[in-house]
Amino acid sequence: MKLHTIKNLFAKSEKTDWALPHFNTHNAELVRAVIKAAEAEKAPVIIAVGPSSISHLGSLAALSELIKVMVKESSASVALHLDHAKDINLVKAALDCGFSSVMFDGSSLEYAENVRLTSEVVKMAHDKGADAEGEIGMVPHGADAIGKTPLTDIEQALEFAEKTKVDLLAVSVGSSHSMRSQDATLDVELIKKIYTAGKVPLVLHGGSGVVDADIKRAIPCGLRKININTALKMAFVNGIEKELAKDKTIDMLPLFQSGMNSAEAYAIDRIKLCNASNRA
Repeated sequence: MKLHTIKNLFAKSEKTDWALPHFNTHNAELVRAVIKAAEAEKAPVIIAVGPSSISHLGSLAALSELIKVMVKESSASVALHLDHAKDINLVKAALDCGFSSVMFDGSSLEYAENVRLTSEVVKMAHDKGADAEGEIGMVPHGADAIGKTPLTDIEQALEFAEKTKVDLLAVSVGSSHSMRSQDATLDVELIKKIYTAGKVPLVLHGGSGVVDADIKRAIPCGLRKININTALKMAFVNGIEKELAKDKTIDMLPLFQSGMNSAEAYAIDRIKLCNASNRA
């Protein structure tokens, strides 16, 4: 199936009682695991890659073609998303390679510069028929940062969305990147206030570390995209370790298959958490 924009995936079901599951992928095995999970659940999904994965492979064009071919040969409804780009040139390259969605992360910049560059990315994306995500309020890294980083300011978020015209808005509402345990809780009231006032679909980064109950509560309040990275990687590695415990093989195929099976099962679980099954 061809790639979809995120707007198009939302349009398949206009109800707001579900969110799009976004999975960061770092190799072909994780891409395949996510596609198989989407097919099994008849769910729309976002396959995302970030600058580190692109740098690791050494070729954005090769990575994008691999994913596009795998999606084309499947029955899954998929958007291909560039995550956390901080370089305008990388955004342009991704759009030229056919990405259907891009994120510019200017959250560490001065506010005015974040607005300026994000606005530029939005125009670039829209000119290519793609969606654009921006971030206002920095989402921290690690469990130690929880409660120590300011949350997104409502008025600034609304102004940012209005000035930049982003299709999706990433906000800091209690989560943290790279968490290996589910300890983070969300400010659901803040989510509700931002979404009610601005009506821009909100994005949760650091979804791996948030308690499930808060994600469920936050979805109908305006969280429309749930980003998952760390826990998917953990599932893949755990699957490989499980296979190695049975057989100290150097044959990578059974190791990768076990990793894929574990990652697919986890992706299915997250799809269900997002209430995204049967939305494709």
